[in-house]
Amino acid sequence: MHILIIQFVLLSMLALGLTLLPLRKKEKELAFMVIAFISMWYIHSMVKVFSVPDLDNYEKMFLSTRTMSWRECFEFMGGMETGYVALNKLVSTFTSNYYFFQGLYGFILLFLYFQTFRRYSPYVMVSILLLLVGTYNISIYVMRQFLAVAIFVASFPLILKRKLIPYLLVCVFMFLIHKTAIICMPIYFMYQMKPKILIMSVILLAAGIFFLLDAFMLLSIETVGDYEEYMIKGGSDSQVYVSAAIAGVITLLYVYSVRRLIWEDGVHKLVFILLLLSVLVNLAIVGRPGTLSRLPSFYESATLFALPLIMASKRNILEKSLIFVFIFFIRIYPTYFGSIGLGDLANMKLL
Repeated sequence: MHILIIQFVLLSMLALGLTLLPLRKKEKELAFMVIAFISMWYIHSMVKVFSVPDLDNYEKMFLSTRTMSWRECFEFMGGMETGYVALNKLVSTFTSNYYFFQGLYGFILLFLYFQTFRRYSPYVMVSILLLLVGTYNISIYVMRQFLAVAIFVASFPLILKRKLIPYLLVCVFMFLIHKTAIICMPIYFMYQMKPKILIMSVILLAAGIFFLLDAFMLLSIETVGDYEEYMIKGGSDSQVYVSAAIAGVITLLYVYSVRRLIWEDGVHKLVFILLLLSVLVNLAIVGRPGTLSRLPSFYESATLFALPLIMASKRNILEKSLIFVFIFFIRIYPTYFGSIGLGDLANMKLL
């Protein structure tokens, strides 16, 4: 059995066991967070470079920055985002061990998620398990973009507290890590809008822009950085359809469950905007996966909070349990057993 499936099963059993213990909720969540963090960080850090795609290229870049000056790094790696190059150069100044860098990356990624879960998820253990069957897996080898996604999730407080300048600075930082993060900038302004029709109109317009710009990106992909691999290595149409279907089901269930809160300022409104965007953008990019298949990942991060918020809105234990099982089934099956499966991680090995 694959190590990622084993990890998910064991952490699920731990979550169930802790839930049944006569302890305070905070104590259960803290215990689970500590154990899950250590387990997830260890696996994330100890993946053998040549057992999954792209890590060998990341290692080469890391080792190259060690032998270059800061100026040379930015001159000879012009296709790579400067923020990510700078991070590699900074760490390689102190060590030539790439696995140290990989461990640092994993620590930052998980810390950003876990801290945000503590603030905005009513069921932290559920959010962590959702992370396990989604973003966590692909972030093992798609490092730049999913570091940017984690930073975006950690920026939720800036949106909710209406801190425009700090949020824009974070957007610039995310852009320096991965250029696709530019799609996060409008979220702040969407969240501030009051009229329902205006919010819906802007979201629909955003999806339309993605659809129209796809043709432009096919012609100018090289002008936005080193993304020509997207032309070849993008997800399949079936993967996009599955993502859109899952996001659609969760969105409908979310709107039905917390419909009284989605227009009021707070995390419910922000999650609703991101969920709707994830559905519309996934639908807009069907047939164009080569360039845009990973863009909805920023918006799909809302699913990590949607299920806990849905469960919190239900008083009946049986209803909560059925919703939990249903959502996890539609997330787990395509991740581990469907046509998509573990894909590029099928041959993953640890040190």
